[in-house]
Amino acid sequence: MSRDVKRNSNVLESSGEEEILSSSKKLKESSQTKNEKDSSDFSTGRQSGQPSFPNEYAGYSFQHDTSITTIDTLDLNSVCAETFFDRYIRKRKPCILNGLPPSGGKNKDDVPLNISRKLLEDLAGTKTIQVERRFNRTENFGQNRTAKRQVQLSISDFLKALLDHTDGDSTSTNTTKENELYYWSTQEDTDDPYNIPCRQLLDHGHIPENVPIAGNLILSSCNLWMGSSEDGASSGLHHDYHDNFYLLLQGTKRFRLFSPDCAPMLHVYGTIHHIYPNGRISYVGSEAREDGVPLDELKRVNDNNPQSDEDEEDDDEEEIVIGKGFDYVSDEEEDDTEFDENDQTDDFDEIMGVRTAGEGDELEEVNGSKIPHQGTVDDTHPDSFSVINPCEANQDALFKKFPEYKSCRQIVVELKAGQILYLPAGFFHEVTSYSNTNDSVQTNDMGNCHMALNYWYHPPDALGESDFGSPYKDDFWKKAP
Repeated sequence: MSRDVKRNSNVLESSGEEEILSSSKKLKESSQTKNEKDSSDFSTGRQSGQPSFPNEYAGYSFQHDTSITTIDTLDLNSVCAETFFDRYIRKRKPCILNGLPPSGGKNKDDVPLNISRKLLEDLAGTKTIQVERRFNRTENFGQNRTAKRQVQLSISDFLKALLDHTDGDSTSTNTTKENELYYWSTQEDTDDPYNIPCRQLLDHGHIPENVPIAGNLILSSCNLWMGSSEDGASSGLHHDYHDNFYLLLQGTKRFRLFSPDCAPMLHVYGTIHHIYPNGRISYVGSEAREDGVPLDELKRVNDNNPQSDEDEEDDDEEEIVIGKGFDYVSDEEEDDTEFDENDQTDDFDEIMGVRTAGEGDELEEVNGSKIPHQGTVDDTHPDSFSVINPCEANQDALFKKFPEYKSCRQIVVELKAGQILYLPAGFFHEVTSYSNTNDSVQTNDMGNCHMALNYWYHPPDALGESDFGSPYKDDFWKKAP
């Protein structure tokens, strides 16, 4: 069961979730293979190979605001949380904020964020993390989570591989840039919203518990991202399930943004079930409410049915990868796997089956240590990932293959170290990350890498002018301890 869901056993009104689930089951049974994506009808909320679905998006849209070529940029300290809610969160309008919140630790309200290599190694150097490794620098990260692409390293060993270039293979044509083959994104889910090393950083007063300008939004997770790429590494085009405050500490990021109402034209791998007014996108087989509560879990709570051990084991497995997105989107098992909306890991965004190293598992040597691969057996794609590559050099060929994509307005923005990107749930984005030692807010011992801290919040579904104090229609997330 989702961390957030299993902590909340309060009975809520079902609001017709049983009927929605039944309808969704029929929708899934009637849908064709979800990879059949040759054309789509934007106005009716329909993709080729899919039945129509409600496209109720009512927020800010690049499709409607055709005069703009960028998004708003404002100083973090120039606006209070309530004003920010009214101007951006309530309107579902992305923006860039100049400045970062202070570390927020005890007696450290004026101490700036500074996550150094020494700090990471001192606080969590021996902690094991899961790292994605690509086979060459031309591949995108996040395209799959196969066993050979997922490796387990201590934080210290990862930093050595990333920053010291100590694991180069003399037979590889990429030897001089072996560090660019590694990427640290979010980690396997636990009951703690602060993943390694965010928990350690928080407990020692080095990161804030929340982003203050987020106001009364409820936190889902906090994650650290780190990689290296001088030429730029792409995440691929996808959307997240949460409102994201993305704090860039080092490097630069280029974002290609599309508003949620473009979803029918962007050819996602999943079968869309519903696009809600706040931009939250729900998929057949992983139906969720507008605020992200999974409908099957909500029905179970409403029916006051305890979860079986088998169901809980399945849900715990799902939690490992739900919500992986932004820089990095992880893959899911296909078809009938149910959705667990905890969104613990950029990004990303559905279910995978994880296996640990056992008899017969292949081991890889990194920095002199034998480490197990960990990940899925399949090369599958998350529902929230698009088949379209907006970075394709031959745009004419892309438009010919996906003619409706040409009508999607994209906004390209650059995020620099010391800035925050606020991106509401459902906004599609392709992120290209660049390492730049000179573009950093760190007292720099981090070398030539890009590093970011992100805070994911459950998407608000109460967006009236007076809803700053209570941005959710009920207290499901609020009652989660």
